[in-house]
Amino acid sequence: MILKLVILMLIIGIVWWGFKRVARQNVGGQGAEKRRDRIENEEMLACDICGTFVTARSSNCGQERCPF
Repeated sequence: MILKLVILMLIIGIVWWGFKRVARQNVGGQGAEKRRDRIENEEMLACDICGTFVTARSSNCGQERCPF
């Protein structure tokens, strides 16, 4: 009976250790991906007609009579 409990505890410990190791690897990999996918800052301009902020290189803010 005690041998069964010891084996069960070993199995649970190995599975727990495996999940911790996989989770640690996933966190490390996501940090590198976030750095690569970083978006640079863009200058925003307010529309004089509608007040919507659009990027400086945007051609249309979606409003009718709007110069952006």
